[in-house]
Amino acid sequence: NRFRAVSTALVVLQWTLPLLAALVLSGIWEGRIPKKKLKDGLKWSAIVAGGLALFFALLGPKLFDFVSPVDGYYPEDIAEAMRSERGSMMRMDSWRTLLFVLVAGGLIMLFMRDRMKRGILLASLAGLVVFDLAIVDMRYLSWDDFVSKRKTEIKATAADLEILEDTEPGYRVADLT
Repeated sequence: NRFRAVSTALVVLQWTLPLLAALVLSGIWEGRIPKKKLKDGLKWSAIVAGGLALFFALLGPKLFDFVSPVDGYYPEDIAEAMRSERGSMMRMDSWRTLLFVLVAGGLIMLFMRDRMKRGILLASLAGLVVFDLAIVDMRYLSWDDFVSKRKTEIKATAADLEILEDTEPGYRVADLT
């Protein structure tokens, strides 16, 4: 029941995937993962993740219709524009994913070839994760959603002050005006 909200599922992913990545990086730094196995794993993960991203970037909008159950409430030209925008968002997210896969794989390869220090790798990968999370989060919560305290402050009315004078608990007041 707790995973019905998209935001909850996103938070689980946003915590577990970087945690798993940190565990892999720990294994790399401590030498528990042989370089041959790491190189093969990195190659195959880049091929699979990058290949899927490339596949959806090139063919995704042609494979799906991007129809929503609420599209029928809008005029056809607006509904078509929304479907087109959904396809465009998928394509752009796929290209972004491919870019992140290639950059992260390249950073790890540089580290494996002793051309990058551990701290620089960690800072670079953390920067990629934070940048990616910020881009996605800004879709749901933009800077315009933040307002100053003065704009949200509620001024007490005469009725509110009179209600506050009564200290006997056990009731609620609903302002229906």
